[in-house]
Amino acid sequence: MTYAEVQGMKFDKFGSEFACHPSRMEEDGAFIPTLEQVLAQAKEMKYDVTIELKGPGTAEPSLELVERLDMVDNVVFSSFSHD
Repeated sequence: MTYAEVQGMKFDKFGSEFACHPSRMEEDGAFIPTLEQVLAQAKEMKYDVTIELKGPGTAEPSLELVERLDMVDNVVFSSFSHD
């Protein structure tokens, strides 16, 4: 699924799998942010972040993004493989 396809998805506020309480969502304003958007907001709010790497090819672009945003001291990477 591409990011454009993900952006077109609609949240079901009342679905049992939805983790955010409906009162915390704006009507039709909820979206799935990019990692860059999450990191930019975390940096602005002075938060530390843990990034769980999922699948091959995710480490290098994620590290490059963290370095570009100057957040190396604020991000921890983790990864788990069942193999």
